[in-house]
Amino acid sequence: MKKVTGALDALQGALGDMETVLADDYVATPKERKPRQPRAPKAETDGGAPSATGKKPGRPKKSAE
Repeated sequence: MKKVTGALDALQGALGDMETVLADDYVATPKERKPRQPRAPKAETDGGAPSATGKKPGRPKKSAE
């Protein structure tokens, strides 16, 4: 019975929110974004194959033979 009561309360809350959003005088609040942080420059490595070729490390692709 508690689960049913909780579900009904959640449904009524959602219906109230829906009525608010669908009202004629509803104005959505604009979302505020955090300012972007510039990325830190990458550190130079000595002769590292992945950074020299620009490829990611890992297994090579299988070739269809």
